[in-house]
Amino acid sequence: MTSPRTIHLHDYEPFSHPVQSVHLTFRLDPQATTVRAEIAFAAGSGDLHLDGVALDLISASIDGAPVTPTLSDDGLTVSAADLPDAP
Repeated sequence: MTSPRTIHLHDYEPFSHPVQSVHLTFRLDPQATTVRAEIAFAAGSGDLHLDGVALDLISASIDGAPVTPTLSDDGLTVSAADLPDAP
């Protein structure tokens, strides 16, 4: 496990896809807690990156269609090509 990285306020940038709403469902279990996240985003530009550490992705979908994000040590990224066009 890597040591935590300090992030300063001046390091933050505006989010590329503004969050409209978040709904989290937790299934607590001593062996493995599961979190289901339903997040509504406004249209944005570029790839969609979500920060997260030690993610074990079970599935991902956008508007009901499955997508395959790229997982990295610091989160997951959905390619702009896999995002729906703005209304």
